[in-house]
Amino acid sequence: MTKKIVVLLAAAFVAGSCASMPGPGGRGAPCSSHICQVAVSVDDACHIKVDPVDLPIAVGNQPVIQWDVSGAEFAANGIEFKQSTGRTFGVPKHGPRRITIKDNHDRVGVTYPYNVRVVQGDKTCSIDPTIMN
Repeated sequence: MTKKIVVLLAAAFVAGSCASMPGPGGRGAPCSSHICQVAVSVDDACHIKVDPVDLPIAVGNQPVIQWDVSGAEFAANGIEFKQSTGRTFGVPKHGPRRITIKDNHDRVGVTYPYNVRVVQGDKTCSIDPTIMN
């Protein structure tokens, strides 16, 4: 097999196995798994990218949302909702590179904007993505 065919086969396999995963940096298919992952990457200038920026949660799904950061560490208030969420989200479990929060998904059709804050050296940086129940 040529290298090109191997790469195409690998890409097809990944695309098929990740069909329900969101596309990079945007909004993808609703997360229907037990753990909905959000990748947070920070470059040397403390610019943050969140993938997906908009995280839709499938109706009826009550996942754990997991944020993993590379290139920095989460601030003490690493994930903070901009509005009251009632009992929709549980208490965050916070580590320097991973934060998890249980989404009870008790309200459908609600968008929850939140802040992601990271610390890189002496800088604190933030970005504002959303979760869509």
